[in-house]
Amino acid sequence: MELLAVTFNDDPTAQGDVNMVHNVASDILFVGDMPISAPATLTVTASIHSSGNTLVLARGAGTPTGIGLIRYTLGLSLAVLKLNGDVGGVAQPEVIALCRLAAPAPFGYNEGVQEFAFDKDLTASVPVSTGDLAGIGLQAELYVGVSSNSNLYVDGNLSSLQSFFQGPGFISVPHVNVAIS
Repeated sequence: MELLAVTFNDDPTAQGDVNMVHNVASDILFVGDMPISAPATLTVTASIHSSGNTLVLARGAGTPTGIGLIRYTLGLSLAVLKLNGDVGGVAQPEVIALCRLAAPAPFGYNEGVQEFAFDKDLTASVPVSTGDLAGIGLQAELYVGVSSNSNLYVDGNLSSLQSFFQGPGFISVPHVNVAIS
């Protein structure tokens, strides 16, 4: 999985209002599905490794103004489809893998590139019955935003692309464990 998001206060691709503009990059990885043969509890654990970097800088080489935010979240989803077509249990544990705030004192702007690496096991459990079909997915979201009065440029990179002064990054799922008990 790869994510890359950039924004600044007059970004023509950004969404927002008079207070804040933002861009969001997201991706979903369908891990698989599993037919259920007996009533039980389905537990899925996914090991996730993320590596990337963020960039905050004042445009025009000026003194930073306003507020910038970069947030990266991961989630594991289990959805159970019943024989009658209804959706049964849904489990969606989520973790905030990164949150970088650039703001006036007491927070600070800390301009420049910050690299990060993140390893996390996400676990979700749902009750299942005979004949159910369980779908397993992983979703990742990268949010970048700045206040509309800001001169900040904010960038989050978890992709194979070079972005400004940043090297590449990635999101991988090296291991998924499925257990029925």
